[in-house]
Formats: sequence, C-alpha cells, structure tokens
Amino acid sequence: MPPPVSWSLLALATLCCLVPRALAKGSLQQDSAESDADHQAHLTCHNLANIITDLAFAMYTEPSYWSNTSNILFSPLSITAALAMLSLGAWGDTRSLIQETLKFNPKEAPEALIHGCFQQMIHRILQTGHKTQLLTGSSLFMDKGLRPVATFLEGIKHWYHSKVTTVHFQDTKAARKHINGYVEKETKRKIRDVVQGLDSATRLVLVNYIFFHGKWIDEVQAMHPVQESFHVQEKRAMRVPMVNHLGTFYLHRDESLSSWVLVLHGVGGDTAFFLLPDPKKMGELERRLTRQHFEEILRHTGTRSASVFLPRFSISGTHDLRPILGKLGITNVFSDKADFSRITRAPVKLSKVRSPH
Repeated sequence: MPPPVSWSLLALATLCCLVPRALAKGSLQQDSAESDADHQAHLTCHNLANIITDLAFAMYTEPSYWSNTSNILFSPLSITAALAMLSLGAWGDTRSLIQETLKFNPKEAPEALIHGCFQQMIHRILQTGHKTQLLTGSSLFMDKGLRPVATFLEGIKHWYHSKVTTVHFQDTKAARKHINGYVEKETKRKIRDVVQGLDSATRLVLVNYIFFHGKWIDEVQAMHPVQESFHVQEKRAMRVPMVNHLGTFYLHRDESLSSWVLVLHGVGGDTAFFLLPDPKKMGELERRLTRQHFEEILRHTGTRSASVFLPRFSISGTHDLRPILGKLGITNVFSDKADFSRITRAPVKLSKVRSPH
C-alpha cells in the first residue's frame, strides 16, 4: 500500500500566499511547526498501513481458523476499521486491549490522528470506487431503547463515514430483515444476508462491508474468455472461463517463497499480486508470506514478456472472527467485563464479529 498523502499540504500552500509581509518572519516559524505536524501525520498513517498489513498476515497464517478446502477472503482494512470504531466507544481495559492489538500508542500519536488516518484511507477507497466497482461502508444499528453517547456518534460519523440507524431488536425477524435490506441496497445487491440470525438480547449491530470488482487484463481481451482447465487441487481441475493475454508484465521470481509473482496494476490504481508456488509448495508459501516480501517484490520486480492466463472468478464469504481476535489478544470484549460505556451507559458486550465480503 503506498504511503498516504498528507491532507494538509494544499491548505498550507494556500495560506502561505495570503500572509502579509509584516508577518513573514513569524509565518516561517509557524510553517516549520506545521511541517513537523504534517510529517508526524504522514509517518503515523504510513505506520498504520504497515500495522494493518502485518495484522492481515497474522490472521491469515492461523491455519486452524480457515478451511483448507475453500477460498479465503477478508479485508484487513474493514476489520481493523471496525475495531478502531469500537475503541471510540470503549473504556478501561477493553479500550486498552483493542489499542494494544492494533498497536495504537497514544503517547506516540494522538488518538484523533490515528482515526484521521483511517478517515483518509476510507476516503481514498471511496474516490477509487468511482473508477472501479469498489464499495465500502459501515453502519451501526442501535436498539431504540438505548441512549447513545453523543461523542461516540459524532466520532464514527466524522472519522468513518458511518451511518447510525435505530432498530427495534425485540422483533428479531424485522430487525434482521432491515439490516440485510440496508446492506444489500448499499452494495447494489452484491452482499446479501449478512445477518443470519439475531438473539433477542441483541442491542447493537456494527456492520462493516466491502465489495470489489476489478479488471486486471486488457478489457478487449477480457471480452473473449475461453474455457480452460484450472487446477483447484493437485489432482482436480475444473473448466472455467479463462482470459489470456500475451504482453509485458511485472514478473518476479522469489526463491524464498519458491514462487513466481505476477504484479498487475488495474484501473483506478489498484494493485494485485498473484503468487504461483512451485508444485507442493503452497503450504510453505502460506507460512512464510509477510509484508516484507511484498515490499521486496515491489522494489525488485522487473518486466518480462509472458503469456498470462487468469480465470474469471468471484469469491464471497462471511467469517466468524471471534476465535481469530481471541488469538490476537482481544478477549474481554466478549465477556461481561466489557466496558463500552462511551457508546451507551447501558451494559453491552460483543457477541459476534462477522466479516462479510
């Protein structure tokens, strides 16, 4: 992920042109201070991007939580953004656990700055979505009987573009229908039935979703897919629509992963990494893969002529993240010890954390 661009550079450039000559000397000192703040913001956002990536690999490399016979799909940004939103409403040990898992250190970077980095990342995705089919969003569904803390509502709306809706959770069937209908509408019917069942004790539902549809091969070529064999297992293949393109690509041989890596830049600035391990090296690839590998790949990948075959595919799924979050250290949010008193004064705890994509 490229380092985020500072959002205050344009404002500084505009203000410097309006400073009277008599204030020029003082303005230089002020600009220097603002530059330091801008540098801290840039560094914080860059570090946060690395933290999100590292957490993604920490989650992915927990084999006991994923099926070894099906595809894995999850969005580390969606998951960490949802946890960061919860941290706005958490207090005491609950807040500390979430911050420690996300490696937030208020002594090094103010909390508002960290949430501002999430705001910038989400804004960038929303801008990219105009060029590609990329939809993301979050919504908080709150029982009508709860009295939310105003600062929490203001925070999730400001930093995370989150919408808040009141629901009568006593009528579980109607509440489930309302939540699923909302997400289906927001994702243009791409994500359905995000909530399968609700307990009558439910008082809050936080939904964070993402949908992506990208084009990685020349659109003209993609219009004419050919049925080819795609190996889903060592001795099992299936016929799928395959797009073939002969051209120059960013290819890299990573001996430490025993894999070939294809880097494709799609419409809107999206980047995809396709890793093809040597025979019987998939397990080794999954165990060794880290953020540093991707950084090395981007630094050393050169262009080569190649004939690339890519299947047209669609992956969707909803994962229960509770065991994974527990492994990462977030445990008491699911117990009666959970303290979300900055969301509502009523005692609430997490019961489920599900990731729909």
